[in-house]
Amino acid sequence: MTRNALSIDIRRMLWRFNVSIASYVHPDWVGSRDIRPVCGSASISYLQSQCLIEQHRLGLVGMDVVESENGRFVLLEVDDLKKLTCLGAALGVAGQLKLLVFGKSARDCVRVLGREVSDLALQLESHPIAGEFKILGIDAGNTPLPKRLLQIQRSLLKSLCDGVPNAAAQRMRLRFRPGYFDRVQPVNGAGAMAPALLKVAQYANLSEQAKCILRY
Repeated sequence: MTRNALSIDIRRMLWRFNVSIASYVHPDWVGSRDIRPVCGSASISYLQSQCLIEQHRLGLVGMDVVESENGRFVLLEVDDLKKLTCLGAALGVAGQLKLLVFGKSARDCVRVLGREVSDLALQLESHPIAGEFKILGIDAGNTPLPKRLLQIQRSLLKSLCDGVPNAAAQRMRLRFRPGYFDRVQPVNGAGAMAPALLKVAQYANLSEQAKCILRY
């Protein structure tokens, strides 16, 4: 894909991100019961989007945001965001995952990560890219590993959200159910892990759209 074609595609995605809110927010944010059909589902979606923009006082996200390194993540779909941050979380504790051969804890970790991400993290455990995530597994306390993986993943997601301007961050958070980020702190401050996640993205099995956005 040429740079010009990429730019056109990104601009279309940004338009949808700004205008078609209802197409990507978590269903629990959409108050569809208060909206009556006008002339088909397209009109319902438009009204839902307008209600969300007004309700959450959403600002406009400009092209300058998605042209920045951290800003590229704002256009990723939920599945890609979760897959990427799951891999980052897994790399942070890959040494401990390697020791889990069987048992409930091992099964629960696979359930949290998915078999594909779990296997990939073990393959990359000795790769230099994994070193950038090791700090995530240091402060463990007595938290069971499966629960810690969930905590790290959500912290990584919050770090990505908090690392972009507020208008973009608001929309990113709306992709997840209400309360998803309650009591969650970003890893090492807002946006701190974005460069590492951008590097590891090439190893994750992301969608073609995500690869286009992140330019892999």
